[in-house]
Amino acid sequence: MIPLSIMVLLLLISQTINSDYFYQSLDYLFKYEREEITFNSFLLAIKHAFYTLSIGVGSLMVFGSYVPKKRGIGMIVMSVALFDIVISSLIGLVVMPVLMFSQIDVTTGYDLLFVTLPVVFGEMIDGQFFGVIFFLFVSLTALSSAMVLLLVPTSRIKTLASLIRKPLRSPKTITSRQSLLGVSSSRWIQ
Repeated sequence: MIPLSIMVLLLLISQTINSDYFYQSLDYLFKYEREEITFNSFLLAIKHAFYTLSIGVGSLMVFGSYVPKKRGIGMIVMSVALFDIVISSLIGLVVMPVLMFSQIDVTTGYDLLFVTLPVVFGEMIDGQFFGVIFFLFVSLTALSSAMVLLLVPTSRIKTLASLIRKPLRSPKTITSRQSLLGVSSSRWIQ
């Protein structure tokens, strides 16, 4: 999933590089302005770090047991942090030129993904095509994160099932039942 997601992301970046707004977005994203660093900036960074850590901890719980003893966990953690920064920067280089092209405020917040970007892609030349590719990237990323997060409860159910000594269902069956339970419980909450 991840290599396919990165290929889709690189395809989108190759399109935004040709945009007139690419260099403006580089300036907006990476230019250091001391007066822009506020307490809210630190809060946003901490929110992003905790979100990333929540997915990362689940991943480490699952994949940490597969790490060879000769490799240090510190180097792995640093490479994951670097990978996160690079991918986040590349996503910014896809989204920012598109927003600047449409003259939309770049600080739209949480509605950016599902409200603002579909409108922006709808106004662009070949926007439907690139919108589909962008949301394919988002879907692949979400699916890979969901698979990692579901591995922990699936392995726990597998462990409990072996203690009860009943035949174990396949992990796909357990994962689909967990997803169905999650979707149905979200309807009860609303």
